[in-house]
Amino acid sequence: MIWPAAQDNGPISYYQILVQGVQDFTDTVSDWKNFGPNFYISAQTPASEVKTKMIFVLGDGENKGGYKNKELSSGQKYNIYSRALTEVTSKTAKP
Repeated sequence: MIWPAAQDNGPISYYQILVQGVQDFTDTVSDWKNFGPNFYISAQTPASEVKTKMIFVLGDGENKGGYKNKELSSGQKYNIYSRALTEVTSKTAKP
């Protein structure tokens, strides 16, 4: 589920779901080298679509806001994160 976040630092424009594959290591150097980065954005949705809460199906293979919601592998462990994004358009004053 995605819940709306407080807009204390500005209006929220989007919510993203991030996925990180987790691997148990035997503490060998080759384990760490072979795993590599396994972190990706699975979906993005406009904040206007998240009023009270939004049910989100992770790993359905669909394109969600320009990101591939990749299918999940059976037996693989994952950490799932959500984040809120704010778009700010500003002008910087020149001296």
